[in-house]
Amino acid sequence: MGTNSSLGGTTWGGNQQDVKISAPRYTVHFRPPKDMLGRYGFDYPRDNDIYPLEMIATANDRKTFINDYKSLFIGHINILRNNYLQGANLAATLAQKGYLPAWLCIFPFTTSDVFKGGSSMHSEGVKLNLELHQFLGDTNALVDDGTIIEFVSSAPSKLTVSPSKIALTEFIKTGQKVFITNKKNNSKRFQYNKDKCILIKGVKNQVLTQHENISVYANKKGNKHLVGKLMVHKNDMAYQADLVFINVTSSKGSTITTANDIEWYLKFMGFNQALIRAEKVVQTTLKLHDIATKDQNVALFISSYKNQKDVVEYVSNELIKIYQKYGDHNPTGIFGNKISLNDDRNKRTFVFVTDLEAGKTNGVAPPDIKGQKFAWGNSVIVFKQANKNRDTLVHELGHSFGLPHIFQMGESYQFYQGFSNRVMDYTWQNGKSGNAGTNPNKRIMFGRYEWYKMQNDRSVYKV
Repeated sequence: MGTNSSLGGTTWGGNQQDVKISAPRYTVHFRPPKDMLGRYGFDYPRDNDIYPLEMIATANDRKTFINDYKSLFIGHINILRNNYLQGANLAATLAQKGYLPAWLCIFPFTTSDVFKGGSSMHSEGVKLNLELHQFLGDTNALVDDGTIIEFVSSAPSKLTVSPSKIALTEFIKTGQKVFITNKKNNSKRFQYNKDKCILIKGVKNQVLTQHENISVYANKKGNKHLVGKLMVHKNDMAYQADLVFINVTSSKGSTITTANDIEWYLKFMGFNQALIRAEKVVQTTLKLHDIATKDQNVALFISSYKNQKDVVEYVSNELIKIYQKYGDHNPTGIFGNKISLNDDRNKRTFVFVTDLEAGKTNGVAPPDIKGQKFAWGNSVIVFKQANKNRDTLVHELGHSFGLPHIFQMGESYQFYQGFSNRVMDYTWQNGKSGNAGTNPNKRIMFGRYEWYKMQNDRSVYKV
């Protein structure tokens, strides 16, 4: 961010106009309350993605261990910036300050005759936090000069914001806070935080056919200056993922116990972030111990799988074969013939929740490898110790819907492992001496770039 005292105005369309005046010393940013993470799609530029805030004991090649403060994003910062800037049509006044808008994604609240992809999930809107960031280098506390912070929707007939005004003094009352932006040189940013103070809500029976926004102005005695922007993702297209749950038992008397709210979690704190309805359409069983009485190969599988060199790969291959041979609800072609789980014609994802054990591995999404071409398959396997782990299931389903790990080398979006609240992260860190660090965050968020990947998966369809 720069420290310009005045900036030229510009008009970029819609009803937002930036008037040329002396600029305020701050920008305003939308952030999600921690207790609402996952309830809606929300992607924003995290400070530790951009600034050197985490002590990481490895170089970018992951081989040379050097203790140093680093930003979590690995690669060219413009790739990360474009995740927030693409489609935002950011005004020059904000762009010059290095401003990156957050993106909100909510279902439209519609009746089925208006739009069948609607939902009551966000009918009451979403409350967000606001952070007022002073420019880097500005340490002076703000004073009440009569400025009013105003919020303007680009499509008020479809998208509302309330309140429409908050006095600057209300931010000042929260107290100036110090945030370290660079632990190498102890650089600081001064800011004011106001929690759950702004409500963004879609108008009933209205869908967003294009990205809309909430623009933020500092209005001092009639002179306005653009100081922030929230992007609200279009929602005129919704998606569905049909899930077949199979409880797999290997011994008589064995039971499978999952989290009581797992279906709710998938719908309301998981793939809803990408406008995807994850629906359990079938619940069935695969009793390996019964099948073993008539198939010696299955009996051998039960007795020997733990002794295999690669237990996870062995179980992945054999379990799917057994299900394809003996399981019910196998996918079929248009003529009723049984087809492979990974056949492109299969629009369901098969979730095997098992009493099988695979060491420290909680789950796996078996790939679909054809020749030298790698693709994610249409199934996931959850092992015994993780049957109740909500985040494990969402993580593995994320793979099945086409997502790599966020630390996968060679990917455009690559982060250090084990430091974030992203679903596709790991619970342990690869960036501490001895790899002993534990991720302190709950894995619950999908990024905007991940929304699109999942929406385009072969087993996710438009509704």
